[in-house]
Amino acid sequence: QYRSAGDVLLEFNYGGQALTEVRAWIWDGSVWNLATPGAYEGSASTNNLFFEAAVNLTSFGIFPPATSPDECLDLANILAIGKVGNGLPAALKDYTGPGGIAISNCGTLTVEKDTVPVSGAGPFSFVVTSADFPTWSTTGVLAADGSTQSFDLLPGSYTVVEDDPFASGWNFSGYSCTSGDSGTVRSDGVVADVVLNGSATCTITNVQPAISVVKTADPTSLPETGGSVTFTFEVANTGPEDVELVSLVDDIFGNLHNQGDCSVPQSLPVGGLGYSCSITAFLQQDALTSHTNTVTATAEDDAGLVAQDSDDAIVTFTDVLPTVDLTKSVAPAAHTEPGGISTFTLTIENTSPEDVTITALTDDYPLSTECTDLIGDVLTPGQIVTCDYTASFTNAGTYDNTAAVSVVDNEGNSAGDADSAQVIVTNVDPVLAVDKTVAPGSLDEPGGTATFTVVVYNNSNPADPVTITSLMDDVHGDTTAIAGSTCVLPQSIVPGGSYTCQFTAEITGNAGFSETDTVTASGTD
Repeated sequence: QYRSAGDVLLEFNYGGQALTEVRAWIWDGSVWNLATPGAYEGSASTNNLFFEAAVNLTSFGIFPPATSPDECLDLANILAIGKVGNGLPAALKDYTGPGGIAISNCGTLTVEKDTVPVSGAGPFSFVVTSADFPTWSTTGVLAADGSTQSFDLLPGSYTVVEDDPFASGWNFSGYSCTSGDSGTVRSDGVVADVVLNGSATCTITNVQPAISVVKTADPTSLPETGGSVTFTFEVANTGPEDVELVSLVDDIFGNLHNQGDCSVPQSLPVGGLGYSCSITAFLQQDALTSHTNTVTATAEDDAGLVAQDSDDAIVTFTDVLPTVDLTKSVAPAAHTEPGGISTFTLTIENTSPEDVTITALTDDYPLSTECTDLIGDVLTPGQIVTCDYTASFTNAGTYDNTAAVSVVDNEGNSAGDADSAQVIVTNVDPVLAVDKTVAPGSLDEPGGTATFTVVVYNNSNPADPVTITSLMDDVHGDTTAIAGSTCVLPQSIVPGGSYTCQFTAEITGNAGFSETDTVTASGTD
């Protein structure tokens, strides 16, 4: 049940304490065929309990002559049966069963890929040739850094040559074999020595230019109205070979050559300090959307291989709240009774750094059309608008009044301001005039009745009516209390008007007597 075509059966025959014969049989799938006799040696212990033997399988024709170096044959399993004589009980007693064996006529050549920077990808192809088999060659492909490919080959010297890796974006750097040579010329290849049942590993190293670019912004945040930002670009050579920076391009600001202090080309040696430059730009964003721009640096090595890297910088914008200033003035600010008309002036200034829209304008007094028409107007930063309206004042007093304005910016933020003005109407005392007449102006003694007529005039300002509250005669007393008097109080007299009343009195005396009396009118406005 263990047999398959090509299996080998070795028959060891001992006689006494000597190995007398070794025969090799090859199973062709149906019968055992006796192989050509070959060389062997062996011995037994003195008590014939232990035996050992060594067989040269090549001399038995087990490994036929190879036509190519990859014709390898391997023996992996062995079935051993030991017996004394030909009796079945002996065969069963001494049966040792199957076991493992590792016999081959070849060794192993492994080709390994190493890239700098690490984790590089190819593909990388190579060719293996043999000086012992001039017409034979084999090819291999390594996909990426760390990839390996192994070949089972007959013992001998083999040359490994990598194909030009430039098409895959790499430069050849060198060969190194664990058993064999090393080399730095790609086209010459490297020689690896493969020994029987041994292994040799050849590492092919490829290099690629590499750079890094870091972009920073200062500051990283601005008010929406904008400001200057300094962008700094730092390019470093992170690869294993010298390169030259040939391009520095920003997706917003374009080719940075000759912008700010940036200039290309620039040499970037391995282990150097790299290259740094800056530009300054004014940025603003009323929509508050972040500004993102990316720079791409491109470098080349002396073979023309290109290395690139990109980095971005982000500048954010903050909302700026609106402000507005309202100034209210009045002229004239003072009147004397009967007052007058004052003109109020409203001055509105947009003190924000951005446009605002007037959404409301109110006042304690009715506004003019000129003022209400300002609602809805857009004011640019620093813009000033004015309007006038009038109000009439008559009565004495102090009149405080306030105006207010509201605005909104494009983000919907609102602001407002208010201011007050004062008008003073100064009180003017009322002016009264009294005209008193008497009839008759003379009487015969011993006297008689005289009729006094009193006229009170309001000579106050046109807006100041006066109420007469007292009308006293310095001789006859309260005129309203005299019998028959027509004087009745209180009496309101409009400006420019008058009040007339009469009273009578008995005047007596001797010839030559005279009477002088005065009426005094009092009132309030």
